Amino acid sequence: MKPLLIFGCLLLSLKAFSDDKNTSINITGNWKEVKEMNLSKQPLAFTDTIVMKFTSPTEYVWKKGDGLGMRGYYTANKKTIDLGMIAFDVQQYNHDSMTLKTEDKIYKFVRFTEASLKEDDSKAQGGARLLTKENYADVTDFNVLKGRWQNYKREGAVKDVDYSRIIKMIVIPANSQDGKKGFVYAANDAESAPSWFIDKFENSTIYCKGKDDRTLKVLKCDGTELIFDDGVYKYYCKKFDK
Repeated sequence: MKPLLIFGCLLLSLKAFSDDKNTSINITGNWKEVKEMNLSKQPLAFTDTIVMKFTSPTEYVWKKGDGLGMRGYYTANKKTIDLGMIAFDVQQYNHDSMTLKTEDKIYKFVRFTEASLKEDDSKAQGGARLLTKENYADVTDFNVLKGRWQNYKREGAVKDVDYSRIIKMIVIPANSQDGKKGFVYAANDAESAPSWFIDKFENSTIYCKGKDDRTLKVLKCDGTELIFDDGVYKYYCKKFDK
């Protein structure tokens, strides 16, 4: 009986290990390649930096170097991140970094928040304007977000526009409605049928539920202008009373 008992325990251990490997991981957000290696872990020179933006628990945008962004669907667990066009074996993962492996290379990615570029006229010399990065302060007070925000401009390099996901408006009332802190409208949504509602706000991030789970990183809100990033586009919104 003892050999059978030991064998049974071994099978249970292997099953638990397999189940753990298949546990899904939350990689929603922006990831940038910072290191590339061969399978012997020797560093390789690279110029076409890979940027992956996981815009929801199922959708992503892939961009390599100056190429156009490509949208697709993905699955992610502790063992594999499968983008459809390419699959990575997960070597290491935590909230801020991950190491991924393909058949011929190893990649290290770090999570990042995009900063915008603005013209700095004060540093212009000889008629040339220098571009500097604008770092936004964290938005921590949800009250400053209350109001009706209409999108007037967006920035991003995506070839195929999905109007069922493009955001045209965010409405955050003075008081929650049935536990919903606000509403997010896609470009083709009717006024009475927003695609998402705001579930919570923390760490300068709006967490949405509805058609799917979605996060919006608030970069700036000064009472008249709201700027946020959904991982695909940067949105600029103006506040309207009605």
